[in-house]
Amino acid sequence: MRKKLIKVIGIAGLLVIGGTSLYAWSVYRNAKVIEVAKDNAIADTLGVAAPDTALVRLFTKVSAGLDPNRKEFLLTGVLDVVNGADSTDNMNRADYLFSKKGKEFYFKLGQTEVFNLKSFYLFIDHAQKKVILSKQKQINAGNVMPDLQQMIAQIQGEGFEVSRIQTEGNEQITLSNPHHLSCKEFSLAFDETTLKPALLRFRLSDGEEPENKKRDQVLNLRIMESATKSDLERYASKKVVEQKDRHWVLSEEYKAYDLITMM
Repeated sequence: MRKKLIKVIGIAGLLVIGGTSLYAWSVYRNAKVIEVAKDNAIADTLGVAAPDTALVRLFTKVSAGLDPNRKEFLLTGVLDVVNGADSTDNMNRADYLFSKKGKEFYFKLGQTEVFNLKSFYLFIDHAQKKVILSKQKQINAGNVMPDLQQMIAQIQGEGFEVSRIQTEGNEQITLSNPHHLSCKEFSLAFDETTLKPALLRFRLSDGEEPENKKRDQVLNLRIMESATKSDLERYASKKVVEQKDRHWVLSEEYKAYDLITMM
């Protein structure tokens, strides 16, 4: 059971996918999969044309609107995941929500929820009817939502090509390297007038067989809302646990769930 919880948290970490965690890495370990260190690149980058700097600047400007390191941040959307190496990771239109204010955040992905608040850390798996309660964790925002600015800086010198598609007011910029060991493709679609992000797409290589495209993991996050006001108070007000006689117990709504306390 615990292995499955860690697995689910890991996907979310990529994104918020996001990646993601997103997905207790030991609680968030799998977020590292989207980091693309130079010594991991398969392709020889010598002779590869430098990416279009204007497109990279535009890509950087748009992705700044999804910076998880801001003091306050809200991102909602729908996540689809197809993992060619392990179909148990697949997700179909899973609700995605990441709300952050200071060091506190609320995260929802499909049937899982994470509350990381001053009073406690709470992980809920509605499918398994499990609740894990512990002290607040010091979790870097990048473990829940990837730092796109950092990713862009890392991959520019690793043989990635930059391409652009424009269709009826929408635009998509893609950074791709089909031979990369970690991330073969990273796309960001947005409104070309407002520069509001609309879609995040990652194609991640399988760690055991990175050249086998059939084993790639593809994540698509369709963005419904991205904002600088988190509205965290609304999400954090949900009553899941309460203290009685100095002991933590589940609220009436969650009495059918199992509570694992690690306080």
